[in-house]
Amino acid sequence: MAKTIEHPAFAPLKAAFPDVKFLANHFRDMTTLVVPREKVLEICQFLKNAPELKYDFLADLNGVDYLGFPGARGRFAVNYGLTSTTLNNRLWLKVFLDPTRDTAPGNDVRDEEATTAGDPGLMLSSVTSVWEPNTALSTPRSSITLAPTTRWTNTFALTPSGFESRLHLSLSAFSLSSL
Repeated sequence: MAKTIEHPAFAPLKAAFPDVKFLANHFRDMTTLVVPREKVLEICQFLKNAPELKYDFLADLNGVDYLGFPGARGRFAVNYGLTSTTLNNRLWLKVFLDPTRDTAPGNDVRDEEATTAGDPGLMLSSVTSVWEPNTALSTPRSSITLAPTTRWTNTFALTPSGFESRLHLSLSAFSLSSL
């Protein structure tokens, strides 16, 4: 039996995007909302600008490779950790990506050619127009920059200044329920 997951962002999102079927998960006090990749930029803009939500801080951005993971909905995922600093709310967005080409080593284009010749199944809109690099993000102990990832075109991974571009990978098992 599917359980009902409550979150302050769900009702405004469903009202603003009635054509989108969202999936949600709640695990260890973290709510994750799966959104279609075609709508991620629009949804992020709404979450930041809606006065009742104000998700003004992109706190985390990471990528996951689900190769061989049982029950995975896609090969890759990009996770966005959002925080409303004024309303003290957190929400995770997850976008699944499926490659249309072989992902074995040596079968894809070089990273510097990914924006023009990369796998269209791994293309994803950047959210840097929503949360400006280096202005929305700061920590007292280190400076954070948005560095281009090596796999997904127009996406960014958070890396400390001075480190080369890389994806932060993590695995999580999710059981999803429909909103």
